[in-house]
Amino acid sequence: MNTFDRYLFKQFILAFILSTTLLLGLFLIIDFFAKLKAFLEVSPAGGGIGFIFQYYLVRLPVYWVEIMPVITLVAAMLVIIRFMRTNEFIPLLSAGVSMFRLIRPIILGGVFLALIMFATSELIIPPLEPIISRTEKILRFEGYQRYLLSHDKDNNSFVIERYDYTSKMMTNLRMMKFAPAGTSVIAADYALWQDPPKTESLVTKPRGWYLYKGAEYFYPAPVGQLPRKTYDPLPEGYRLETSLTAEDLEKSEKSLAYYRLRELTSLIRKSPHQPHLYLQLYNKFAFPLSALVLLILGIPFLFMSELNLASASVAKGIGICLVVTIAFFSLRFLGESLGMKGTLPAWLAAGGPLFLFALIALLLFRNIKT
Repeated sequence: MNTFDRYLFKQFILAFILSTTLLLGLFLIIDFFAKLKAFLEVSPAGGGIGFIFQYYLVRLPVYWVEIMPVITLVAAMLVIIRFMRTNEFIPLLSAGVSMFRLIRPIILGGVFLALIMFATSELIIPPLEPIISRTEKILRFEGYQRYLLSHDKDNNSFVIERYDYTSKMMTNLRMMKFAPAGTSVIAADYALWQDPPKTESLVTKPRGWYLYKGAEYFYPAPVGQLPRKTYDPLPEGYRLETSLTAEDLEKSEKSLAYYRLRELTSLIRKSPHQPHLYLQLYNKFAFPLSALVLLILGIPFLFMSELNLASASVAKGIGICLVVTIAFFSLRFLGESLGMKGTLPAWLAAGGPLFLFALIALLLFRNIKT
């Protein structure tokens, strides 16, 4: 890179940071007010400022990746309009420098950001899925969920009248244990989950559920007679012997969007005839590339002399970015819909819009008048 390339690349990165701050901030504000009623309805223990901060903090990488293509295009627009207004491109264009060579630092910046998008979706977002799932459940169920049915690894059945996600407390618990000798039921008014920190040197209580106001009822198997119930009260703070954890109660079905590449390929090997799995796999690569394709597609529109952007406002440039973005993602949505049904091959459904708009961008570059 020469001096101008480094200067242009630096300005593009600064514009990208500015665009990220503005667009991501606007996105968060709109989302917050859309969910404000739900935040207020969550119990005070889980709906305070701390919960709201955690809710959005773990989702920042997800939101950032989702709007990254738009951010990249807006950043390029801000840089190009600024340079055209100040006539900084004219000396180089007059010296015979091609338009493609002129904006090469911006394209390299787009490649760099596409790689960051892929790394974020592969390395940062998947580990956040359990926290995202838990906070989503807290918000959806206003901090608690009623009438849960679950099982542990020993096939013991759990009936829970209420589970509080914020305090990790089960209310009116019934655990049924089945054995050849008979059935036993452990009942408790409530059970609290104890999860000591891993760095704690002195752990007074091991990890598990601790019952309060509980008892165990035995129903021995009948031998030619009616079953006889026996009753055994449990001490306060009795530790329940089960493999069921708070994480088991709080987890939900994992979305394919949070799967890593190796997890997707493993699912495909198990279910090779599911088109949506192949589509998700190809989208792992196609979506980061969409930021680069939008960038390449938007630049020719910004450079067209007919638009007279040297005297145009930023609002006009944003309008161009909006039209390009809507056209691209409309076609991408159509391709994904056909790919999910198996009407289109998964590679074509995910990559078709990229190839088409990249071809349009190359044709537009050839028609730019400098």
